Amino acid sequence: MRTWQKTIIIILALIAIPIIYFENQYFSHQQKEAQIKTSQTAIFKAYRIHSENNYANFAIYTDTKSAGKIYYFVPKNQQGHAIDLRRQQQRIGEQLYQKALKQKQKDIVVYITYNGDNLHDDTYCLTPTGAVYSRVEHHFSTKFGKFTDQLGQEAVYNLANQTHPVTFKDLYHDAATLPMIKQLAVDQQLKKYNYTPHQLKTLENLDFPTDVNYQQFSFSQHGLTLNFSKNTLGIKQITLPLATIGPYLNPDYIAEGYTMPSAKKKSKSVALTFNTALDTDSAKQVLEILNEKAAQATFFPTGEAAHKHPKTLKKISAANQAIGNQSYAADDAIDTMSEADLSANLAKTDQAIFKATGALPRFMRVTPDTTNKAIASASQRALISWSVDSEDWRTDIKATDITKNVIERTTGGDVILLRTAPETIKALPALIDQLRAKGYHLVTIPSLFEHRLAPFQQYAKAADPYQD
Repeated sequence: MRTWQKTIIIILALIAIPIIYFENQYFSHQQKEAQIKTSQTAIFKAYRIHSENNYANFAIYTDTKSAGKIYYFVPKNQQGHAIDLRRQQQRIGEQLYQKALKQKQKDIVVYITYNGDNLHDDTYCLTPTGAVYSRVEHHFSTKFGKFTDQLGQEAVYNLANQTHPVTFKDLYHDAATLPMIKQLAVDQQLKKYNYTPHQLKTLENLDFPTDVNYQQFSFSQHGLTLNFSKNTLGIKQITLPLATIGPYLNPDYIAEGYTMPSAKKKSKSVALTFNTALDTDSAKQVLEILNEKAAQATFFPTGEAAHKHPKTLKKISAANQAIGNQSYAADDAIDTMSEADLSANLAKTDQAIFKATGALPRFMRVTPDTTNKAIASASQRALISWSVDSEDWRTDIKATDITKNVIERTTGGDVILLRTAPETIKALPALIDQLRAKGYHLVTIPSLFEHRLAPFQQYAKAADPYQD
């Protein structure tokens, strides 16, 4: 081959090499772009399917930015209106976009959707969630991958016709709602902290909800969170789990399993209840018998008795026996007291019981014929009477008669009235044995009525018992 021919070949090769290189680069770029577009399409489809699976009625909005796009999958109510979850979604979308932009990401695409849990009919708990994707270049490879993600705050919506989260008015169920929220919140704090009586007063005086217009709260499928103004206890929030507060809220917004249970025919249970002055010897003997028999009962001491015999009451509480309020003195005429006087009387009794046990009584003793509405209003708690009277209040009654009265009159689900009196103490071992022989379980008042105890209601007997 001649020299000029070699020269021509070399020149052609020098021309062809860059052409081939740039041609390969071009097709490689086109292939990468096609792969990225395919990835974007697949990711978009995945988020759309996620939205459909969590709550199928939604609209898709696109916000085109200088360096990319934000896709919003926004739930709509049954009337076709976008709900205000969109505002929280937009905040998350902007935050994710700015975060990617700050990190100089390329081809930014943000997907904002939601997680949804159906609580009841058209009631859903929705949580906005989002992720930002961008072009990721590594050595000689390029792909479209997730940069970061973010989860928002969940909220509960009635998607039949509302566009805003449920309000406190929506959650309000009946007259028991407000006092039970406060009662359960206070009890929850008392279980966590050893408050002094002064601190207890501060706790009870926090700005708990007092009407249906209350706004300092948030609600999710996990529970009700109350937000408080600055206080000396340093309490900013108290969250009541749904398992605790659910039974006292509107069942339309509560997941099944957390609503107020209907009366159940589970077992043959009865509750022994003792009105007591906490005389050291008699109360001690009753408690010893209950411990020996592994039996549970409920004591109703007066506030005066709790003040005089705190150690005895503390032993009763330590033995896991239940304690209720019986007014401050045994001869208090609560039926004729003004609401203000009765409220002060019960508060004084509560304080005496709290000083002895570190807990507050959440129900009070009344007679079966109590009809005074002022009592219910002043007490702000469940009222416990009885369905079986042992008649141990009679001065001439014997232990055998006490046992007979109880056994013959008990049919199951009963609240049995007793006292820590000498003849009752004599009767108690046989009474417990005979009740158990008939298949009855001895439980406390809270256990007998499960989650159905509510303020303003009077209870004397649980639901019809299970029949063998």
